Parts: sequence; structure tokens; C-alpha cells
Amino acid sequence: MPAPIGVPRQRIRTKETAETPEPENGGPRISRPVLITLVGASVLFVIVMVVVLTRGKPAESGTPSVANAGQPGAKFAAPGAGSAANVASATQEKKDIEPTEPQARKQWLLDQYERQTRATPNAFGELLERLDTMEKTYEKDNEWVDTIQGRIKSLKQRAEKKAEEVAEETGTAAMKKAEGGDYKGALAELDKFPSDLARTAASSRVFYFRKKLSDKAMALYEEADKRAASLSDGGDLTGAAKAYDSLASFGHPQLDKLIPMRRAEIKDIAARGKNPSEGKTVDLSEQQAFFRADVYLSLPGMAVAYDAAYHEGALGARETAQQKIDLAQYPRSAVFYYAQALMLAKVGAAGDARWCAAQAARLALRNDAFRSRLLCVDARLALASFDLQAAANKASEALQLDPKNADGVFVLGTVFSVLTQYSLPQAPERAEHAKKAADYLKMAVRLDAQYARAVPPALAAEVGGADAEKYKYTGSGGSPYLPSVVLVNGRSALGEGEGTGFAVQSTPKFAYLITNFHVIKGFSEFMVTYQFEALGNLVRKTSSDVKVLASDQENDLALLQVGTEQEIKPLPLRPTTTGLALPMKLVMIGHPKGLDFTVMTGELASLNRVHQGKRHLQINSNTDCGMSGGPVIDETGHVIGVTVAKVIGLGQSIAILTEHVRDLCAKAGVTVELKTPPAK
Repeated sequence: MPAPIGVPRQRIRTKETAETPEPENGGPRISRPVLITLVGASVLFVIVMVVVLTRGKPAESGTPSVANAGQPGAKFAAPGAGSAANVASATQEKKDIEPTEPQARKQWLLDQYERQTRATPNAFGELLERLDTMEKTYEKDNEWVDTIQGRIKSLKQRAEKKAEEVAEETGTAAMKKAEGGDYKGALAELDKFPSDLARTAASSRVFYFRKKLSDKAMALYEEADKRAASLSDGGDLTGAAKAYDSLASFGHPQLDKLIPMRRAEIKDIAARGKNPSEGKTVDLSEQQAFFRADVYLSLPGMAVAYDAAYHEGALGARETAQQKIDLAQYPRSAVFYYAQALMLAKVGAAGDARWCAAQAARLALRNDAFRSRLLCVDARLALASFDLQAAANKASEALQLDPKNADGVFVLGTVFSVLTQYSLPQAPERAEHAKKAADYLKMAVRLDAQYARAVPPALAAEVGGADAEKYKYTGSGGSPYLPSVVLVNGRSALGEGEGTGFAVQSTPKFAYLITNFHVIKGFSEFMVTYQFEALGNLVRKTSSDVKVLASDQENDLALLQVGTEQEIKPLPLRPTTTGLALPMKLVMIGHPKGLDFTVMTGELASLNRVHQGKRHLQINSNTDCGMSGGPVIDETGHVIGVTVAKVIGLGQSIAILTEHVRDLCAKAGVTVELKTPPAK
């Protein structure tokens, strides 16, 4: 019953309330077992909901599409209690699968591009090449092409910014090492500039730092040279030679030439005295008056050795001239440096030719005859670059100093011969040019009989038949096939490469060349270098007007059309599958490892060598990189094959049959006949 008013309520305990006391706030009473049951049920409900939500979620919502792969905010959920590593692994496997559906594949390629540009920030050229391939693959899809071109623009902007940063970093590091005296290390720092970024505008900053290093090196060399000269004048030749020790391993090309030359001079001074010609006299003919400029004036055999070197340099083959220029025996010889300068000028090597001419001028005893000869080096360099006006001016200046300079007269004759060749047949000046050319060339032979080997036989015969026969004109360094062979250079964003080609058909404006398909594969730009002889002077021209007319990837052949200033004489071809017999002597022409326009000899080893499932010729001659695409020529002057590969370690080469050449030319509408030469 209720308690009386004003009397405190007493707590009445029963069996139930003894275990679960009434709450202080008067709320309902909950027993402990019930509370435990409710909490357990709640926890179980949460676990069940998590499992249901996880396993019941659609796959496409848990794994991003290929289009979203790698994008920020993408979520991945693996079944069960998989780790984060398992999630990443499954994602990577998904990203690496290339879709087959075109649109999905395009998006996949773009995603691949995005990831690789982030992973390889310096791979400028490689990525451009890849994008170019992607653009060509889907070139009919305008929207896709626009997207790719946008990526290319973005890549170039990013590469330019990266190049500026890298150029400044490498340049600063290089200059720090240079200031510390480590010039070799400074050059190594500049070499770290990524080659792919060399195509950016910022790369000029690296060349600026390289020039600063080069200038610093030359300044140090001049200081060392002054110390060496002072020690040499004082009689301390050992100390003079050691004055260059700190720069000997610098690695600069100019110092690599200068320091050995200076040391050779010091060694020679120790052996022969400061001036071995001092106090000596020698009877020199007018033709050899030039020798009065040389300190080796009276050394035994010097005149004969120089005469041979000079004429090979001016008129003969480069390799033969190099053998005869004995700078090791005559390290202070001005005339031998002059002979080397002539040889280099003849083939258009302007930088090295001028360097040798400068050494000759430094060593020479000054006289007009020698200054006249040095001007002829400049005249020949102008002639090699087809600057006829400059060549004529330099030659005329040389003849004002020495009217008996046969080389100056010969250069003038060559200039007028070239003008005659390029004048129109009806032009009034053509006859005048031809007359001047004949007069100058005959005068050169009168001044020096050996020039008979470099003028037309008819002109040489007018001057003297015996001399013309003695100095028979060989042309193109001794091989009549060299003017028909060219050097093919290819270039792309990934790099450069080179190979050989030869003319199979030509017109006054175009030449049609055969080369290997692998020589042009992967390149977007081409340059072709060809050469021709102009009265003893080797003239080289380079054309970038090159088109790929047809290709045969299966037989590794390509046909090029090249715009030329001089008609390239085509080589005749004969059948390979008939008319050949063993043994047979052969000639192979190409550009192995930078030794351009090289002639190799060999013999036919097999008519039926199977290479990559195709019939080829096997030749006993070891070719090398750069020979690919060159002609294999028999004793009659006919091409019997195209060089394509070598057998490593056996000194053997493989050549493509001429029948494949004929078929490829026919495919492009260029007629090439295979003619069997008459039996001897």
C-alpha cells in the first residue's frame, strides 16, 4: 500500500528487485541477461551488414574501369579480408591487360602514356615516337588525332621546362668541378644531360657551359705552353715536356692534338737541336722553293717524302696520303702539316684541314711561296663546298704571291671546268669558260707534271704524252664505282642511324637508290650524301630531298628517290640465279663504322645460302655496321647482290639476290633490267 504523506518511501525488495535495483531516475528496470543479449545482437547485426554490403557490392563499383585506372580517388575492394598489397596487385594486373575494343584500347593507350610520362620524365624522344605511332594507327579518327597532338604539345612543354632545370643543374655542377681543377669531371657532368632532352631549346645552355669549359682549357694550355717554351729556351727540355702533365688527361679534342705535337717537338729538339737546318744550304729547284719555309730543309730524304705526301694529298686517295704524311718522323715540319691540310680539304673536312693549316703556318719560316700554298687550302675548302667564287678569289690571291704555284693554277682550272659543266649549251660564256679551264689545267701540268693524273687525258697529252701516261688519271680514289654509291642517314626522335645505298636509275635531277629496309626502318627524316670527282677534287653533296618509293620488308629492300645536283651514274645489274659460277672475285662498297666510301674485296662462297628462309649469296668478306644496302660487284662491274648481313666470327657476309631488286623497282614503276655480261 502507498506510504503515508510526509513519511519517506521505503524500498521494498522482492526476489526480482534484489538482483536488478530500480534506477535512481525512476526509469524502467532492465535485467543484466537482457542487456547482454541486446548488445550481442547489435554487434552481430553490424558484422552481418558489413559482410552483406561488401560481398553484395557490384564488381564494377569496386574496380574502376580502364578509363579511370590510375586516376585519383579510384577505390578498390577485394573480396574477403585481403590486404592492401593484394588490392594493388589485382589492380595492376587489370591495367596491364590491353583491351581489344578500339575505343577502350585508345583510352588504355592514353592511360599507359600518362603513367610512363610520370615515371620517365626525361624520355622525351621515346615518348614522342610512341605518340607518333599511336597517331598514325588511328589517323582516320580526327578526335583521336587531336587528342594525341594535344598530348604531344603538352609533352614538349613539359620537356622544355624539365630541360631548363636539368641544364642549369648540370652546368652549375660542371662549373663547380672546373673551379676545383677537375675539368675531366666537369665534362662528365655535362655529358649527364639526357640525350632525349638534347632536342629542346634549353639544351643550348649546356653548349654554353661546354664552351666556357673549352675556353678555360685553352687558357690553361696557353699558360702551360708559355712555361714549356721558357723551360725549353733555358735548356730544361725534361721540364718543358712535363709542363703539360696537368692537362694531358683533360679529354678536350684540341688538347689531344696539341699536347702530343708539342711533346714530339720537344723530344725532336733534344735529338736534333733547336734548328737542324741552321747553317746548312741545299740546292733546291724552282719547283721545290716551297721547302725553304720548312725547318727540315736539308734533312736526308725529306724532299722526296714530302713530294709523295703532297701529291697524294692534292691528287690521290686519302688513305695513301695519310700513310705518306710522316709527322712522327718530322714533328716540326710545316710542309707535312700542309700536305695533311690539303688531303683533308680535298674531302671537305674543313675543321681538321684548317687546324693543320694553322699548325703549318705556326711552324713555317715566313715567305710568299708558303703563304701562297696556305691560301690554296682555303681555295680547296671553298671548292669542296661548291663556293666557286670564293675558290677562284683565294686561288687568284695565291697566284699573286707565287705565280708558279701549280696547285693555285689547278684550282682555277677546276673552277672554270665546273662552270662549263653547269652552263647551258647555248650560253655565250660556256665556250669562254671551257677555254680558260683548258688553259689553266695545261699550265698546271707544265708547272708540275704530276697534275697530269688529274686532268682529262687529251689535255695532258697536249702538254706531254709521256707524262700523261706516267701519271695516269685514276679517278675517285681508284674505284670507278664509288660515285654510284651513297651514304644514307636516317633520323627520328629516338636517334640516328646510317647505311649504304647505290643508284639503279637516274635523271639529271633525281636518282633512284636501292638500300636495305632495315636501314630506313623507324626513321622519319633522311639525308643522302653522294660524291663525284671534279678534275682531281672530290666534291661531296648532301640531299634531304628523299622519298621512300617502295619497300619489301620480307626481302629487306627499299627504293628511294633522291633529288640531286649532279647526276649519279647507275650501276648495271645482272641476274643472280643464273650465269654465276664459283670461284668469282667480288668488290663490296659501303661505310663500315664511319669509314665512309670504303672498298672491300672478297670471293663468292655460295650461290644458295639459306638465310631466314630465303635464298641468298654468301661472300668471303667480313662486312660491318654501315655496309648494309651496299652493292656486291663482280669483275665485269655488274651488281650481283645487295649486302644485308654478316656471319659473326666467320668473316662471311650475306647478300640479297638482284631479282628481288628488279621486282621492287617494277612495283614503283622504275625500270631496271638484269643483263648478263658477255663471256670473255
